[in-house]
Amino acid sequence: MKNFFKKILINSTLNNSINSVNIVESNPVFFLKYNNQEIGKLSYKNGVWFFEYSDWFKKQQDFRPLIEFPNKDKQYQSNELWTFFASRIPSLKQPKVQEFISENNNKVDFIELLKKFGKTSVNNPYYLDIL
Repeated sequence: MKNFFKKILINSTLNNSINSVNIVESNPVFFLKYNNQEIGKLSYKNGVWFFEYSDWFKKQQDFRPLIEFPNKDKQYQSNELWTFFASRIPSLKQPKVQEFISENNNKVDFIELLKKFGKTSVNNPYYLDIL
């Protein structure tokens, strides 16, 4: 899965096979929420992903931290998107993903895929909202 997130542009051949994915140098900010409460913030800047918990989440005692982010007070950073968030995007071979890529002239970056398909997940009850 790590190779999925390398900085290479998505290219479709005539038979619509996907070769690779690019992360465009934009600075999106996503908010992870549960029942309209902000759990944390995911952002991407200068080739690095960042995640940190919200002030509300740091103060509350009802919810445990996510497994990949055990320390409530730490700002996490990585060159690769964590599995917790990456698993929100369906396979590039899925027809709905292929259609989205085709509709966007085969020039979709990974952030756009997360915006389009990452709002909800069957893996957890959290909602991912973009600023």
